[in-house]
Amino acid sequence: MNKQIIFVVPMKPITANLLWRKMKGKVIRSPAYERWVIQFLYFVPNTKPIEGDVKLSMRFNLKGRKRFDLDNMFKGVIDACTAAGLWKDDSQVCEIRGVKILGSEEDSITIAVRWEDEHETSK
Repeated sequence: MNKQIIFVVPMKPITANLLWRKMKGKVIRSPAYERWVIQFLYFVPNTKPIEGDVKLSMRFNLKGRKRFDLDNMFKGVIDACTAAGLWKDDSQVCEIRGVKILGSEEDSITIAVRWEDEHETSK
């Protein structure tokens, strides 16, 4: 049976360019990314981790008109959903679709997660 969760995160997405920093020869998560993930976690539905392949659709609503590469917005959301325990590992994501809307009234990310529930049996 196909399942779906849709939720909205009322935040500006973080781009991949801001996720990592070099410090003392090591690559670490940037402080800005750490803060962003903590805020993001408040909006992720509390559910048991999804098993199996996951298909994601993301809509990025951006207040401003500053241009961002759409593909740079995926990584932060996927990693934050993994940290929230929405699925076990981000390697489960087998399909990604995305739309960015510039000039929106508010910054937000709408996320739709689809998967096949392998544990349910059809009658």
